[in-house]
Amino acid sequence: MTSQEALDAILSDTLPRQGRWSDEEYLWLTDRTRRLIEFTDGCIEELPVPTSTHQAILAFLYRALYAYMAPLGGAVMFSALRLRIREGKFREPDILVLRDRADSRYQDRFWLGADLVAEIVIAPVRRNTHRPARNAGRRRRQR
Repeated sequence: MTSQEALDAILSDTLPRQGRWSDEEYLWLTDRTRRLIEFTDGCIEELPVPTSTHQAILAFLYRALYAYMAPLGGAVMFSALRLRIREGKFREPDILVLRDRADSRYQDRFWLGADLVAEIVIAPVRRNTHRPARNAGRRRRQR
């Protein structure tokens, strides 16, 4: 059996180097992985895993936009549908909306544009790692 090191070497020799990926190679990669990956001018960028808060906001927006757009014949999709911005640039936005489901930009493998694109951005939570000392006198009284 091939060792992990040998397999890594095979893949390293086979896959393009960072900065040299093509649109088709990016699509090939993202067709075969569950990771969120965006692409710009030959460079691959792995996106962070969404948080529960992010997903709750996404679900809320999706339901609201879908309820509005579906009766009008529109289409609403959520990540990780790829959006081709231009040759050499793909994004995986959180929400994509087309006013008309018959719009030629609506494709199965990736969209060629959208009437609305939204990205949910949540500031990282800073946790205070310094905890104030408890009031020793109060603690004694609680015993």
